[in-house]
Amino acid sequence: MPHAASDTLHQPSRLAALRATGLLDAPPQEALDRLTRLATRLMKVPIALVSLVDENRQRFASEVGVGEPWKSARGTPLTHSFCQHVVATRHSLVIDDARLHDLVSDNLAIPDLGVIAYAGMPLMSDSGEVLGSFCAIDTVPRTWTPEQLEILEDLAHAASAEVQLRAASRLLSTRQAFLADLLDHTSELVCATDESGHFAYANGAMVEITGYTCEELARMRPIDLIAEECIPEFVDAGRRVRGGAMVGALDTIVITKRGVRLYCRGRATPVLSDTGTVVGARLIFRDLTKEREARRLKDELIALVSHELRTPVGAIRGALKFLTPHLTHLDGRPRKLFDMATRNADRLLSLVNDLLDIERLESGATALVREAVPARLLLEQSRDAMQALAEDAQITLVVQGGDARVHADAARVQQVLLNLVGNAIKFSPASSTITLSADPWTAPDGDERALECFSVADEGRGIPPEMLERVFERFEQVAASDASEKGGAGLGLAISKAIVEQHGGRIWVESVVGAGSRFLFTIPISGA
Repeated sequence: MPHAASDTLHQPSRLAALRATGLLDAPPQEALDRLTRLATRLMKVPIALVSLVDENRQRFASEVGVGEPWKSARGTPLTHSFCQHVVATRHSLVIDDARLHDLVSDNLAIPDLGVIAYAGMPLMSDSGEVLGSFCAIDTVPRTWTPEQLEILEDLAHAASAEVQLRAASRLLSTRQAFLADLLDHTSELVCATDESGHFAYANGAMVEITGYTCEELARMRPIDLIAEECIPEFVDAGRRVRGGAMVGALDTIVITKRGVRLYCRGRATPVLSDTGTVVGARLIFRDLTKEREARRLKDELIALVSHELRTPVGAIRGALKFLTPHLTHLDGRPRKLFDMATRNADRLLSLVNDLLDIERLESGATALVREAVPARLLLEQSRDAMQALAEDAQITLVVQGGDARVHADAARVQQVLLNLVGNAIKFSPASSTITLSADPWTAPDGDERALECFSVADEGRGIPPEMLERVFERFEQVAASDASEKGGAGLGLAISKAIVEQHGGRIWVESVVGAGSRFLFTIPISGA
């Protein structure tokens, strides 16, 4: 066989498409057998084949009239194959007398299978690969008529469609099995509902964690598992999904069969029919009960330590301050130790105060004193408060925008701005600019409130993508060395997030590594 033809037979994409049919080692296929039987009757030939050709053999996905041992083997090696030439050329092959044909005169199919006259049409995959041949064979010389070749071509198209359908069905079954296995091995609670709102599917985690069997869930609706106090919000989410919207953040409480309360967070999306009509919903929930309990215990521990530390640390700091004017004679190592003790006492007291502050903010114990405040005033006051620090670092502070008046606790919003500007100064190079701005904001998630978007943009080192969300968590630092080199305990952004969210806004960061960061947060506009 010519080298180019051999390359075609061994082409990886063709072999992959051939294996995807699942027919190379499959039992006889009745749909294909009907076509080969039809070929023998219409074309008056003793043999018809659906022949699939791989790199070593031709496999009969269907055959009529083949003698033994080839019939039982359901194939032959390529030494006995005319169909390989259909694959190699990607065109039909019509031979009246193989014994006189230069391409196949030495092929062993002539003496061993009695192949004399041959007409073969390509079998195509949906990706355009030639998988084999649909062929008609006679054991005596014959001249194929145009009508016979047209019949054969039509039958080949029908066989190709059947092969493609089988490949698509097999792929779909494989993907469905993979998806089902994946969903059953995930820890998230995954379910789907039908048009009536009843469970149509529940994954293994849903069954195991709720304690209900699949049969029991099939008679229930998701809302039947929801705690009473969460039902109004759940009903509203269901209304939005039925209207075709996706609910991206849904916090709720699921009650198990044993009455255990699971604190869950998830999302819901509509299931659409072919016509675009909503016919159900998909829900994915993550059980946060253990995480919530762990965080509660951690918060209680931090609160306890903070309260217990504040008094003795404050006393130590006060004593050090009292001693400062009386120890002017100290120098050398004693002076260094005293100064270090003073700095560490200040830092520890600041940390304790930050912990207490974030505890009060997140628990709602700190009430906001809101009033109408010019956004520009907040920007300018924050700039003025940080001006000296910026000048020491050779950094320019610029204020832009801020024409609106916001409904806010001015001291708290300024605390957020000072945190953001202080961080920007720490991580900005000399001779760079930090821009404080505020402009009207239209929320992309459909929030129709009038909002002012404050931002602090720097020209510093930037933040890696994987850290953009984590920087707002407690004690998070972009780099492990930041706490010692830059100072701070990683609480400033967590406090800022708590303040912004208490105002009903949100805070986020946009950043490009090496090109700077832009921290943004929204506050409602006064009178909106």
